[in-house]
Amino acid sequence: MAVPAINTPQNPVIRWLDERLGIMEQDYPVPAHSMSLLHSLGMLTLAAFALLSVTGLYLLQFTSSNPESARDSLMFLVTRVEYGNFVRSVHFWAGNLMVVTATLHLLRVFWSGSYKRPREMQWVIGVFLLTVVVMIYFTGTVIKWDQVGYEALVHNQDILGFVVGPLMNILINDPSGITPFMTKLYRFHTIIFPALFIVLLLPHLMLVKRNHISPIPKRNKYSWTGSTGKDDSTDGEQSTFFRIQMIHVGYCFLFAAVVGLLALAYPPSIGPKVILGVEITRPAWVFWYTHAIGNQWGLIPLTVGTLISPVILLLVPFLDRSKKLHILDRKRMAIAAIIVILLWVALTSFVGFAAEHQHIGV
Repeated sequence: MAVPAINTPQNPVIRWLDERLGIMEQDYPVPAHSMSLLHSLGMLTLAAFALLSVTGLYLLQFTSSNPESARDSLMFLVTRVEYGNFVRSVHFWAGNLMVVTATLHLLRVFWSGSYKRPREMQWVIGVFLLTVVVMIYFTGTVIKWDQVGYEALVHNQDILGFVVGPLMNILINDPSGITPFMTKLYRFHTIIFPALFIVLLLPHLMLVKRNHISPIPKRNKYSWTGSTGKDDSTDGEQSTFFRIQMIHVGYCFLFAAVVGLLALAYPPSIGPKVILGVEITRPAWVFWYTHAIGNQWGLIPLTVGTLISPVILLLVPFLDRSKKLHILDRKRMAIAAIIVILLWVALTSFVGFAAEHQHIGV
């Protein structure tokens, strides 16, 4: 099918902007299959980040980074501030769904073999982005400073102290005695990790444009780096970048509506006050699998289980060097991925259905 022509914009405002900014030059041809919901998962992750940023700015006006008053400030927010409980609920659900969409986006890229040459660096940056997303989520659970946040911090202090003790001491200790550790963590959640997300996102998006949208994988068909050197990302029906983005923006509005409905129907609770020396609650669901590892086998397996996941993900494009794209042509990688997913499901379910009890780390 012929590539659609890119016309000069008829709207005088857009035409004025295009003459000065070259907006229409970005309306390059892209495969029509990229308008699917699966190919919009990256955009939905950005939508979640935008919701987190907007609601986070609102929450900053009322929440405290001091451990003595952090939980009380949340109680004031949800009970006394107009729309405070709803805004916090939107923030909570956007954070949870951001982890989900980022993970599904990575799984979709893996499934379609889109991490292969020349897209290895896209994958590597994507793994770092997912790691930052998880760290944003983790620090958000801690700075509430209820019992769940306290226990999450205790677990991860053990892990970080085991791996990078000196660096952890720099973060925790404050020679001046002015800045509490919780305030430092609050800054990581609200400034450092979001800034790092944006810094990593820019080259990730630039590489997507440079390397094009990956093709739909077909059986017994090799990637475009094969003997022909042909870029098959332009095979099949074509559309344009702006047309595809309009579809994705529609998905983002639906996503925001889902977040709003979840926020209204299931507002998050605030956990009990911190009781030092007690470690009995479950962590946030994202960390249930590491919780199960720690409960059953102790600190060293917990540390390995926490740190090995991003390392394995980073190695994927370098372990799978074949030019085959279809998942059925990559049986070893597919089997390995299924084993990892089933193990994650088993460990997560184990914690989800287990009774709460005193466990390790205190």
